[in-house]
Amino acid sequence: MNVQHNSIEAFASAANSTWQARGLERHVRAFSSTQLRCEINGQHVWQFASSDYAGLGMHPALQAAAAHAIEAFGTTSGGSRLTTGLQLHRDAEAALARFFGSEDAVLFATGFQTNVSVLQAISDASCTIFSDELNHASIIDGARMSKASTTIYPHGDVEALARMLERHARESSNQAIVVSDAVFSMTGEVIDLPALRAVCSQFGAWLLLDDAHGVGNLGGGRGIIGLYPQRYENEVIIGTASKALGGIGGFVLCGSALGHLLRNRARSFVFSTANTPASTAALIAALDVLSNDPGPLTQLALNIATAHEHLGLSPTGPQSAIIPVVVGSTERALALHEQLFDQGWFIPAIRYPTVPDGEAMLRLTITARHPREVVAEACSAIRQLL
Repeated sequence: MNVQHNSIEAFASAANSTWQARGLERHVRAFSSTQLRCEINGQHVWQFASSDYAGLGMHPALQAAAAHAIEAFGTTSGGSRLTTGLQLHRDAEAALARFFGSEDAVLFATGFQTNVSVLQAISDASCTIFSDELNHASIIDGARMSKASTTIYPHGDVEALARMLERHARESSNQAIVVSDAVFSMTGEVIDLPALRAVCSQFGAWLLLDDAHGVGNLGGGRGIIGLYPQRYENEVIIGTASKALGGIGGFVLCGSALGHLLRNRARSFVFSTANTPASTAALIAALDVLSNDPGPLTQLALNIATAHEHLGLSPTGPQSAIIPVVVGSTERALALHEQLFDQGWFIPAIRYPTVPDGEAMLRLTITARHPREVVAEACSAIRQLL
């Protein structure tokens, strides 16, 4: 039964009350700084919530590049790339293509927009999308907004995916498109890309990978394709400048024909104001730092190993900068978060609906700029409370 509201505020108030009653209410926190040592609600803490994995957000080269771009071009790009695009944007795309070894790269304003727009641009009613059940919200929304039918496959289960693709090949003439996070944003899991490529190749499926959390973290900064450089011919990689590359924006690594298609038909490329000069210049500088200075990624790897050691973990395979500590109930996760906060550690509690009910966690993100002794202390504090 539909409930009528006299005003939009009445609707919002009722919806907020329902959300709060379900224990799902969140509040935007005011950090005094994006620095790892900062103040939140009057409490000085070390924060382990940043996605600036390589620590480039405060790198002098990125700051200088951004400042120079503002001086040269101003603070805004002025409009869509198709109306007022700068040569600087093309320079950034060329730098991305060189760094990752792709034929073309297309720059978008945000990573979320990139996933949504690419799925809309490459799929229609003649396609079927096969999406991992734990994919990012931007993939879920992109699949919903496309005209393709969507099938969800069990998380990371390549064998189940193969069975689905085999049945699809027998029963449908639709083009299959497999879509997956490369590094899952909550758990930090790295996909088995060789296995995924093999099954896509076997059944002629296109493969779309969201490597937002792998870029600037794994594979010498090149993410999943740095770990597994043997490309699959029908593979598209989506990345972001908004995390380890210290800026803002999303990008697609692709062939020239797909790049041209996206510049013409990806709706957020066509109809959104382009990346600012400052963020675009910072992206170019970030790629230059990662190409010439191994220091940030070396320090990141040491910090990740330190975190595992002091949490008592012995993981195998490639390890991302995202470390989940699953504690079960929402109530326990929130209680642990508050206890750690009182000790001077800001470690987010992740709960339903971000993760399945009953699988609430503390989610640490490690960066190159965390002092190793601070990583050790924070992880020891978590272990003592578990």
